[in-house]
Amino acid sequence: MPSISISAEGQEEKVQLDAAIVTLGRGLESDIRLKDIKSSRRHCQIVKIADGYKLVDLGSGNGTFLNGVAVKEQKLATGDKIQIGQTVITFEGGANGKSAPAPARTGAAKTATAGVPKTTGAQKTATGRVTTQAQPQTKPSTGRVPTGQHAAAKTQKSGGTSRIQKAAAGSSPTALSRATTGKITASSRKTTSASEKFKLEAGKKKSNPLVVILIGAGAVVVLAVIGILFMSGGNPEGELQLIKETIEKKLASARAAEDANDTRLALKLLKEALALAESKEAFKGTVLDIKGRIADVESQGGDVDRANKRWQEFKDEYEKPPEQGKKPRDLLDMARKLKMDYGSSKLPWIAELTQRIEALENLIRTTDQIEAKGEFQTFRNDMNEKHKLTKLETGMFGPAIKEWTETFIPKAKEAGKTDVVRQAESEIGRLQGRAKEVVLRLKNRIDGMEKAEAAAAAKQALEQVVGSEAEADARELVSKYP
Repeated sequence: MPSISISAEGQEEKVQLDAAIVTLGRGLESDIRLKDIKSSRRHCQIVKIADGYKLVDLGSGNGTFLNGVAVKEQKLATGDKIQIGQTVITFEGGANGKSAPAPARTGAAKTATAGVPKTTGAQKTATGRVTTQAQPQTKPSTGRVPTGQHAAAKTQKSGGTSRIQKAAAGSSPTALSRATTGKITASSRKTTSASEKFKLEAGKKKSNPLVVILIGAGAVVVLAVIGILFMSGGNPEGELQLIKETIEKKLASARAAEDANDTRLALKLLKEALALAESKEAFKGTVLDIKGRIADVESQGGDVDRANKRWQEFKDEYEKPPEQGKKPRDLLDMARKLKMDYGSSKLPWIAELTQRIEALENLIRTTDQIEAKGEFQTFRNDMNEKHKLTKLETGMFGPAIKEWTETFIPKAKEAGKTDVVRQAESEIGRLQGRAKEVVLRLKNRIDGMEKAEAAAAAKQALEQVVGSEAEADARELVSKYP
């Protein structure tokens, strides 16, 4: 059977293509869910055609690449490589797979890395990893403050505001971190430092509650940045590396939250990672990726809410008394559609849904057997009485077979009652045997009859078996005894 091998984040998984159309993407509605942040919710499809399979792009945001070339629709051959973001999917066509010509490269065609930021030596893969732009090499910090900065850091008051406060207001985070690490000794000579004065002034004023709330909302990101600045010791390269590692950890945690269908936690972690990435120009490409991922998670969160709502509606109907709720067949259709839409997801109620589908199928099967027995027996009794089938001498077996074949069986098939159909076919076989017995019995005794009596007996036998498998033998007797 044809299959695909999915390679992502250092892991490989093989999936059999047992359906005519297989949809790949990040959304819950996709048959195969991809974790690549560059994958759309419904990214592409692998479609069975008369002579193999073809790849169809579903208008994805970042494109679908086949053997390094962006394609919209292309026939697949064994060994073809499909690339979605950093995920590589290898198509295996099975024993009958034939090679198909690779899509032609044109000047306008995108390469396999189209839309993907160029990587540097410090970069990692884009599947949940962070990309940074190359930074110029700088000399390690000695921890000393340049003479100009040292002079500017002295606390000479001017109009009630110290110079260190002015310098801090316009300096970079790195310069500010140096200014606040205790390296500047001039301020320590004063009885009251600038920070102490600020605390004294703040204590005299009442805080606005709204200001407190707004400050608290960004506290997590601010503290993270301050911690990174402190740990980097003012080294720009070290600072970028620490921010990068923090973003990667938050993205990995967000991915785990997504897998657990905890949309709220995933969004919280992604927004924290976004705030960190936006703090540095080097993470411009990462910012775009995280924003796209946030949009996907918000969309999937809506899908989960809709799925949970449909599950609750089904449970409410399932638990109603039989006289008030839907019929078992309607409930089964409702449950099967729910599983078809969300069966491949990790929603916590999928296992319970599967159990209820099995219970409904068993209930319907048992009910059908009871109804089938009743319907079959009723029709059989009617046929026995109408066509006098209880006696061989008077039974109109041919006409009875015709009614079973043309009336009863088509209705049973239309209703999907396979058990009833099997019972009817068995009854028809029994009646065919009875018709043959009528003709055979007449053949054994017709030679001893008078000519007129033999002709009447042959004619009566033909009326009894017309339309059955014994009709031809009966007609032969009629022609022999006209």
